[in-house]
Amino acid sequence: MNSKFKGIILIIISALCFAAMNGFMKGVKGIPLGEKVFYRNIMLFVVSLIMIYKNKSSLWGSKGSRIALIGRGAFGTLGILAGFYALQHMILPTETIFADLNIFFIIIFSFIFLREKVNIIQILAIVVAFCGIFFIVHPGSDMPLIPTIVAIVSAALSGGAYTIIRGIRAKEKSETIVFYLALVSLFFTVPAMMVHYVHVDLHQALLLFGSGCSIAGAEVSATMAYKCAPGKEISVFGYTEVIFSAIISLFVFGALPQKIQYIGYALIIIGGIIVYFYDRSIYRKQAVH
Repeated sequence: MNSKFKGIILIIISALCFAAMNGFMKGVKGIPLGEKVFYRNIMLFVVSLIMIYKNKSSLWGSKGSRIALIGRGAFGTLGILAGFYALQHMILPTETIFADLNIFFIIIFSFIFLREKVNIIQILAIVVAFCGIFFIVHPGSDMPLIPTIVAIVSAALSGGAYTIIRGIRAKEKSETIVFYLALVSLFFTVPAMMVHYVHVDLHQALLLFGSGCSIAGAEVSATMAYKCAPGKEISVFGYTEVIFSAIISLFVFGALPQKIQYIGYALIIIGGIIVYFYDRSIYRKQAVH
C-alpha cells in the first residue's frame, strides 16, 4: 500500500469517526452544552498527552507561539460549542455540511490576517459554496433560523482556528496544537460544570464515552493521514463525512434532508472540490520547482 492510498484510507476513517462523534452527541439528551464538550475533549486531552510523550514533542510549544495556541484553542472550543448547539436543532448531515464551510472562511481569514493572495478560482469556489446555503435555507424549508446562523458562526470560528494553525504549523507539532485545544476547552467548560452539573445515567455515559473515543480516533487518524500524504492531495476525501452522517441520520434518527437541500449540499461540496484541485495544482507546481 503506497503512502497516498494509506493517507486516503486514514482520512476516510477520520471522517467516519467525526460523523460517529456527532451521532453520539446528537443522541445525548438533557446534558448542558459545556458538559458535552468536556466529555468530548477529556479523551482528546488524554490522547494528545500520550502522543506528545510518545513523539517526545513539546507540551507547551515554543514561547512565541503560545498566545496563538491559546487563541486556536479558544476559537476551536467556541466553534465546538456553537456546532453542538446547531446539532441539537438540525439533522446530522446538514450540520456537517455547514461545518464544511470552514475551508472557505480559512481562505477569507488567510487573505485578511495572513496577507495570502486570493485567486479568482478561490473566489468562485466561495461564491458557489455560499449559494449552496440558500438552497438549504430556502423559503419554506424546515431549517430554524437561529441554529442556522449559529452553525455558520461555528464554521467561521473553526476557520479562524485553522487560520491560526496555518500561521504556526511550521513551528508546532500537531499533537501540541491538539493538546491546547483540549486544555483550553477544559478551562471553558469545567467552571460551567461546577455551577450547573447534570448527573449522567448509564445510557448517556455510554454515548459520551463513544463520542470521546470517536473524536480521539478522528484526530489520530487525521494526524497519521497527513504524515502519509500532503493535505492538498487527500483532504477532499474528508467530504465522505457527509455521506456517513446521512447514513447515521437515516438509520439512527430516521431523518434525511428535503430534496432541494441536496442541491445546496452539492454546491458546497463542489466549492470545496474547486478549492481542492486549485490547491493541489499549486502544490504540484511548487513541488516541481
